Amino acid sequence: MALLGGDWLESLDDDDRPLCFGGDWYDNIIGFPDNHTKIAWKDKSVDECPDSPRYKACGNSMCVNVMRWIGERIEKVERKYANE
Repeated sequence: MALLGGDWLESLDDDDRPLCFGGDWYDNIIGFPDNHTKIAWKDKSVDECPDSPRYKACGNSMCVNVMRWIGERIEKVERKYANE
């Protein structure tokens, strides 16, 4: 278990193994659809894509919701100054 904000957060499964989240969980948490980072990798097909390159792709990307917000803020400022 891990201590989080004074409360214990379960980080083990029912067999006391650390929880592992799959590639789709990481895709979804940053705003990508399921299987967005599932690609053909080296000599493996898309269906055999290992998790490591998927984790790397998510780690090297930016959260969709945050990028949308930044883009909207930039657009708002540009519209404001275009009218002056």
